[in-house]
Amino acid sequence: MALPASPERSAGKVVLVTGSGQGIGAAIAAEFARRGYRVAGADRAYAGVEAGSDLLRIACDVGDRASVEMMIGTVQEALGPIEILVNNAGIYPMQPFETISPEDWSRVMATNLTSVFNTCQCALPAMRQAGWGRVINIVSNTFFMGLPNFAHYIASKGAVIGMTRSIAAEYGRFGITANCIAPNFTRTEGTAVVEAQAPEVVAQTVASQAIPRVALPQDVLDAVLFLAGEGAGFMTGQTLVCDGGTIKH
Repeated sequence: MALPASPERSAGKVVLVTGSGQGIGAAIAAEFARRGYRVAGADRAYAGVEAGSDLLRIACDVGDRASVEMMIGTVQEALGPIEILVNNAGIYPMQPFETISPEDWSRVMATNLTSVFNTCQCALPAMRQAGWGRVINIVSNTFFMGLPNFAHYIASKGAVIGMTRSIAAEYGRFGITANCIAPNFTRTEGTAVVEAQAPEVVAQTVASQAIPRVALPQDVLDAVLFLAGEGAGFMTGQTLVCDGGTIKH
């Protein structure tokens, strides 16, 4: 159950959510819209640009700089400068380390890491000019765990954590916060393949948690809403681990 809407905090702010076509991203975009934010979603699954009643949907390959620049321009023209950026787009192929090809590595880095560089570099100038902004990057608790068969995925998420800390240090004086959220395995349409291929991994994940259930998009969503709000204005450069108590630090 989501927290009740808080109109005094939404105030029509412009939100961009990447990877909003399904799963965690779809839940985040829908809840921001419900609370009165002006929301744009970017996803490769979309066809062109579609202005819905609740969400401006824009087809975008976030790993491609030109595609991101066009998408950001569309958002700014339709809704205004982006004030809250949620980088959620990501892929998580399960591969033994020795089978990862250079092409596999590059594809994961483009989607999970270069995408964050692209969107942040394009959105931050307007936030800096406005003197307010929120950057929220979805990473993974696997960075702290070092699971096997996910070397490229874990490397990409660790790099995002490092980039986020640097952005936080550089942009804090402009009223901009930058934080990460690190969930555990979360049940979505996209993770169905992992559940089918390696159910024992999912079982082990749940067994490692203090709260013994599979995480759902709502669990991540509530953390995003907190970091996007005025109440988190003094919290920056942090990684909020939202994993049912697997990582305790």
